Amino acid sequence: ADWLRAHILSQGPLGALYRVWGDGKQMVEGDIFDFFGLAGRYTEAELREMGYIVWMPLQEPGSWLSEGDTPTFMNLLQNGLRAHQAGAPGGWGGRPSERLISFHAEDSTATDSGQTDLISLIVSQEDPAEASTFPAFFPPAQRDFAARMAWSVTPRYDGANHPPRVQIEGPLERRARAGAPISLSGTATDPDGDGLNVRWFQFPEAGIAKATFSQPEALETEVILPEAAQSGQVFQFVLEVTDTGTPALTRYQRVAVTVSP
Repeated sequence: ADWLRAHILSQGPLGALYRVWGDGKQMVEGDIFDFFGLAGRYTEAELREMGYIVWMPLQEPGSWLSEGDTPTFMNLLQNGLRAHQAGAPGGWGGRPSERLISFHAEDSTATDSGQTDLISLIVSQEDPAEASTFPAFFPPAQRDFAARMAWSVTPRYDGANHPPRVQIEGPLERRARAGAPISLSGTATDPDGDGLNVRWFQFPEAGIAKATFSQPEALETEVILPEAAQSGQVFQFVLEVTDTGTPALTRYQRVAVTVSP
């Protein structure tokens, strides 16, 4: 809550419009699903008695608020992960999935008996194993949001921080045999002249063995596909670069390597 007040809510007229838990706002009057602004004033039971469908636990007033539109939009941001493209393993908005996890219609005390025929809620129940291996993208995504809000109230370009520019040399779609070394070379610059921290990592995916980087914290490295890699499997390698500005901003470049027969 403190971070949001300092970096988002206080950043001019746009920041003041941002929704948080317990802000007393409602996007559309009478929306029985939008109970976020009432957090801290009523209990879940009281909200249900008032006709609201409480489809997730109440959070601390002033805390971060997200719904389905947020992760959908975040994978469209041009941060280098190319998460919006077919075959991408995921991005700031999470990982795409063709597997339907769960449908859940919350009971309601509202008098409209036909509402459950009109509306169904999708409740995403994360697989703990999946959540433990997925890259920690939330912090860099939030810092990026804070930087954009700072831009909206900063009159001069040199008064704010801007993201580094990252590129992997050569094609971003490649083929290689199992056990073969692959040379990866990246370039990174910062428009503000900030220092840069570099990291290569493999995007974890089910059934894909872990590859090894010779120098994971250098722009030039070599990665060796596991001997057990199977033909047709796709290894996703990411070059991550974070600057030393405030807030620290991160950009990426992703290369996909398909195992040859």
